[in-house]
Amino acid sequence: MRRLATLLAVEDVGQLVEFLRPADSARTQQSALQGICNIFEAAGPPADELGRSALCRRVHELAEKCLDPDVVASPQTAVKGALAIAAAVALGDPDLEQLAIRLSRCGRRALERSVARLLTQVYEGWQRRLASGDPFPPAFGRLRVVLAQLLPLPKEKTGTET
Repeated sequence: MRRLATLLAVEDVGQLVEFLRPADSARTQQSALQGICNIFEAAGPPADELGRSALCRRVHELAEKCLDPDVVASPQTAVKGALAIAAAVALGDPDLEQLAIRLSRCGRRALERSVARLLTQVYEGWQRRLASGDPFPPAFGRLRVVLAQLLPLPKEKTGTET
C-alpha cells in the first residue's frame, strides 16, 4: 500500500479509495490516508474538482466517524482520525471547517496537537511550492483557516517590513 502511494501520480490518487472501504483493516486505511497526504504535500494544493470526488467524500466520512466523541478514545482511531483530517486537507475538502469544529468539540487536546502537526507539514510544503505572486488555491485558504483555529500561524511577510 505505501509503495503504491509513492508511485501514484496526482491524477491517479482516486484509486486509493479502494483501500478505504469499511472492510479494510485500520492499518490499510491509515496507509492510504498517509499516502494521500504524502502525494499532495509533494505536489502542492489540488485542483478544486478533487474536493468533490468520491475519494474526498470517503475521507471526510472517515474523519467524521473517527471524531465521534464515543469512538475517539481508542488510540488507533485517533491516529486514523488525524490522518483523515490531514488527507481531507490534502484533497481540498470544501467542508474542512466542519471537521475542524468536530475536532475541537471532541475535547481531545492531544489529537488536536497531532492534527496541527500534520497540517503544519502540509502547510509548509505547500507554502514552499507556491510562487509568491501566484494566487493561492482555495485548498490553501481552507488549510490556513483550520490551522489558525488550531494554533497561531506566523505572520506573513508583506514586503513592506523595514
